Amino acid sequence: MDENEKNLKLEAGDLKRENDLLEKKLDDELQYSKKLREDMAYQTKNHEEEVQLRLQFESKLNSLHALHRDVKAKYSRAAEDIYQLETLNKEKSDEIVKQKAELIELRSLKIEHESAIANQGEKVKHL
Repeated sequence: MDENEKNLKLEAGDLKRENDLLEKKLDDELQYSKKLREDMAYQTKNHEEEVQLRLQFESKLNSLHALHRDVKAKYSRAAEDIYQLETLNKEKSDEIVKQKAELIELRSLKIEHESAIANQGEKVKHL
């Protein structure tokens, strides 16, 4: 039995070493799995933060586009108003120039008529 015991002890020792080796491999695999889960959780968190940041950026960009459209529309309306006011101003200025010319003409006619009346009055007095 001595030999059997010896063989059993050797085999038990081999099995113990193999068991220890397998337990170490299992522990290493569990550590690796834990590290992978932590890395995945970290990357998931970073991805979610990136998505949130991108959504905020898109929201801000959309609001800036809307603001730009509003400013552009207001600018177009203001430019149209300015054009209409300049046109109206030119028309009124032309009208004023015509009225001044007419006024000058009427004053000269008045002076001519007053002069003619005065001449007629003197002719009447001389008669």
